[in-house]
Amino acid sequence: MFTVIILGLSAGSVFLLSFICLVNPGKANGIANRWLSAFLFCFGLTLLADIAYTLKLDTQYVRLTLLSEITRFAMAPALYLSVSYFTAADRKFRKADLWHFVPCLLFAINCLPALAPGFSGPLLLNRAAVSFPVMAPYIRNFMFLVIKLQVIIYWIGAYTRLIRHRKNVRLIYSSPAPVELQWLKYFLLGLLFMVLLWFNEVFFHFAWMESYSPLGYLTAIYFISYFALHQREIYAFPARAVEDIGEIIRESNYKARQERVAADKIEALKTRLVLIMETEKCFLDPELGLPALAERMDLSSHELSYVLNNGFGSTFFDFVNGYRVEQAKMLLQSDRHRHLSMIGIAYEAGFNSKTTFNTTFKKVTGLSPTAFKKAAATGEGLQHSPSIT
Repeated sequence: MFTVIILGLSAGSVFLLSFICLVNPGKANGIANRWLSAFLFCFGLTLLADIAYTLKLDTQYVRLTLLSEITRFAMAPALYLSVSYFTAADRKFRKADLWHFVPCLLFAINCLPALAPGFSGPLLLNRAAVSFPVMAPYIRNFMFLVIKLQVIIYWIGAYTRLIRHRKNVRLIYSSPAPVELQWLKYFLLGLLFMVLLWFNEVFFHFAWMESYSPLGYLTAIYFISYFALHQREIYAFPARAVEDIGEIIRESNYKARQERVAADKIEALKTRLVLIMETEKCFLDPELGLPALAERMDLSSHELSYVLNNGFGSTFFDFVNGYRVEQAKMLLQSDRHRHLSMIGIAYEAGFNSKTTFNTTFKKVTGLSPTAFKKAAATGEGLQHSPSIT
């Protein structure tokens, strides 16, 4: 009974989170959250099926059990599409996306005889196993493994897209930490933990692990719920800028890029950009993004990205943070700013993340901020960092 209570709490929590994602009170990442809601709803049905199995009700409510089995084939694709929408600036639903749900459709067709009112015949695959006994072991193994393989493949696909996103946001944001989808990383890791618990139940059967599985599910569900509720809009820009960003990200995967600015204009634009950075000091704005700087330059985001890549050989992230590092170096050597802590120096220079400050500073100067400050105090060991321009 303890197991049933814990699984019931888990299922109720998942359904509640599914509803919250569907309603989306924060109005952020709308389509992505709807797919996330669909995934969570399917997951909740899976937990209900586990409760029915534990209470030996699965044979009494066959149709409800089969419906939960059908939705399992939609669960992993819904998660993958959710991550795809979270990580793509201008993602739109394509007809090709329907292929993700072909296994779900095929399994639903397989279940039709048992789902039809007034009919309780065997599933189509079971009929095939009876008609062709030699195929029976293969059919059973296929049905046993297919959903497990689907979960593994789609989880890897989702995590790969997330890693790629964390690289892509540096093309658009100078301070990417708030939009790197760290919460989604923890969400996926929480799901992986639950998958491992599930695999233990069906493959390995470690008794000590099985006894704690219900509590493990409940803990992981609250874990992923916490992070799912801490999200913000990823590409909060006008529609035109979002389209440009989508093209910039896609083009970054190819060596040959379409010419966006005439070669004879790049030097003049470089000079104007450096002038804006040095006089307006817009790099001190921690929220500075590619569209905002492009607007100051009277360029499209696409054009500014092209100037940065082909004129400076730099990404937007590296270009802006290069100026912030120079500002931080000045502050670290200033007597008027001795009272500031390292995080204070970081904020004054335009960084909004201590981690980004430390890693970027060391990448540019070869020293950590603390080591640089000590070297500056003694006047020894300082090397001139490469010019931003």
